[in-house]
Amino acid sequence: MYGNSLGGILSLTKISSLVEGNIGAGTISFEEGKIVLKGKNYYNKDLAAIYKKAGNNNIDEELLKKIPAGDVAAVMAFKITPETIKDLITMLGVDGLINMALAETGLSIDDIIKATKGDMALSVSDFTIAEKEKKMEMGSEEPYTYKSTEPDAKFLLATSIGDKAAFDRLSAAIKDLIAQKTGDEISDEINKKMPYSIKDNWFVTGNDSTSMNNFGNSKTDHLFIGKIKGHPMGGFIDIQKFISGSKPSYANDSVSTIIADESLKTWQDIIFYGGEFKKDHTEMYGEINFVDKKTNSLKLLNKYLGFIALKVMEDEKRREEERTSMDKNIRIDNLSTYPVNK
Repeated sequence: MYGNSLGGILSLTKISSLVEGNIGAGTISFEEGKIVLKGKNYYNKDLAAIYKKAGNNNIDEELLKKIPAGDVAAVMAFKITPETIKDLITMLGVDGLINMALAETGLSIDDIIKATKGDMALSVSDFTIAEKEKKMEMGSEEPYTYKSTEPDAKFLLATSIGDKAAFDRLSAAIKDLIAQKTGDEISDEINKKMPYSIKDNWFVTGNDSTSMNNFGNSKTDHLFIGKIKGHPMGGFIDIQKFISGSKPSYANDSVSTIIADESLKTWQDIIFYGGEFKKDHTEMYGEINFVDKKTNSLKLLNKYLGFIALKVMEDEKRREEERTSMDKNIRIDNLSTYPVNK
């Protein structure tokens, strides 16, 4: 597929080693109350050697417990050792290019690798779609104010700190780079929107200061932890919370409300995890869960899609009838204005 697409300086690297000789295989099974997805990725000998050397390092369960209690709608976490990242860079033959690019910042690949232990988690909480007032600059004129409906949520990203000195150098370099590229004023605005803090050797950033401050203050046994722990990577999506958070945005649309209500009765959540390396491949597992746990998921999916199609067709028919009736009334009104010859 990639053929000779790698041009210029990339053609001098071994970047094709990321895909050459790899094979992916998977199955989808429709079971009672859930759709199950299983996959295996087989790797070429170079990648397999790196995975084998790294071993299987699981998600830090304590990291997941540090995520503040609240309306968590989605979370993703993974563990990858810094040494593995360095081995990949060396295998691809891009270590020299990266060091050249980092030279002006005073950093090296080793600085970046040492800055973290490889644990990372991203969470999304309090999801909603809300109407917000926004401003549009109109040149020299006064800004134009308008209302926009858009998604809103609290994002939280946490990653473990390895060598504190290396991490400080990396943070300072990133700040300087942003200031150089955007200017001090925009850089300050970015820092306000995405503040960060360091708590107990964890780097924490997000768009909500309360969530950041509450990170790690207490241990929370979130329900999703038991579903994704014990693997190198894992994630959880609460479909119910995303649907419920979206409903207020189309409260005046009867069809959308009906579909949302049916979706709440149908979909539960999504779980995925894996990344374990076994001999020459990694394994992944995922499931899409329905509210109804007793009925085959293919039947549930067919019923749901049929319901949606029916409601959409009924709405289109209703709109067409309204347009036809409106056109008829317009023609009658126009005829009534014509003079009558006696």
